[in-house]
Amino acid sequence: MREIKFRLVHSNVIMGEVELKPGGIIDVAYIWDMAYQYTGLKDKNGKEIYESDIVRYPLDKLYLDEPTILHYYEVKWEQETCSWILSGYGGRLVTHRDYEIIGNIYENPELVNES
Repeated sequence: MREIKFRLVHSNVIMGEVELKPGGIIDVAYIWDMAYQYTGLKDKNGKEIYESDIVRYPLDKLYLDEPTILHYYEVKWEQETCSWILSGYGGRLVTHRDYEIIGNIYENPELVNES
């Protein structure tokens, strides 16, 4: 069974993370105004990927001699497809990619403009 976790944010500061266990909701000792869900996936370094994270990954190359181009995308939930997507790319967040978390929209807002 997939872990159900949330990252709690208050006034654009990450306050902590909580996990929902079978049988009920946990009492949260944080003041928070936004909760972002864990996707159930990890990046290439084993770090958990949450909604609102900024991930970097190399674009697929057509030819072996092409330089690797890195792209930056925000992880978002898309209700229409019921899937995690990479904002600006339109593609789904999948398990076989070499994603690397490089920040999130709160601690690194400058990365959103690059994504």
